[in-house]
Amino acid sequence: MKTCTVCKQELPYTEYHKSCRSSDGYGYRCRTCDKKAREKYREENRERFAEVARRKQLKFKYGITLEEYEELKEQQDNKCAICGCSDNDQRVLHNFAVDHDHDTGEIRGLLCNQCNRGLGMLGDSLETLQKAVKYLETH
Repeated sequence: MKTCTVCKQELPYTEYHKSCRSSDGYGYRCRTCDKKAREKYREENRERFAEVARRKQLKFKYGITLEEYEELKEQQDNKCAICGCSDNDQRVLHNFAVDHDHDTGEIRGLLCNQCNRGLGMLGDSLETLQKAVKYLETH
């Protein structure tokens, strides 16, 4: 049994996370208090956690760093590569979508969500896109 330093309850060791920093091998807070402390920290540092998540997503999905993303965005003058809407437009939501070739993984540019979805819905097919253009021209 061990007493939690936060809630002061005496609980079995199974209610504590293991910790190599502690002399008994278990953390000083019980799992419940530890979860509350972590949630509070995450809430107080929301921007930091969002940036870390964004960095991980960009690296995992596209193989680029946040700095490379920002550089690409700057090269596009902070605008969608297709429609030209700015990054504070409603169509962008939080960030530009990273448009990439699904076969090669090569990044083509940054798009607003509508343009990115439009390409995706047309299967990234140049032929289908040309047919859509002809359709719009005739109607």
